[in-house]
Amino acid sequence: MHTEETFIKQASDLELICPSFTDYGKKFIRSFKLHPDSYVQNAVQLAYFRLHGKPAPTHEPATLRQYYHGRTETVRACTMEVVNWCKAMLDNTVPVCCCSLLD
Repeated sequence: MHTEETFIKQASDLELICPSFTDYGKKFIRSFKLHPDSYVQNAVQLAYFRLHGKPAPTHEPATLRQYYHGRTETVRACTMEVVNWCKAMLDNTVPVCCCSLLD
C-alpha cells in the first residue's frame, strides 16, 4: 500500500502542460531536406545545451526490421557534430551561414 500512497502523493503534485505548436509542421521542415524527428532532436539538444551548458543524454530507438521479431536497439542521438552545432548556434560571433553548414 505504501507504493500506491507514494504514487498518489507524487502524482497530485504534478502539473502537466501540453502546448500545441501550430506555426509550421513537417512539410516546412522537409522543405529544407530535414527529417522532422532529427529537427526535434536537435531542438531538444539545443535547448538543453543552452540551459545546462552540456549535451542532453538522449537516446532513440532504432528498429532493426530485418531481425527476428523486429528487434530494437538504442542509438545515441547526441554526437560531436550536434555538440559543435549547439556551440555554434549559441556563439554570437559565428555567422548564421556557418551554423547551417554544421548540420
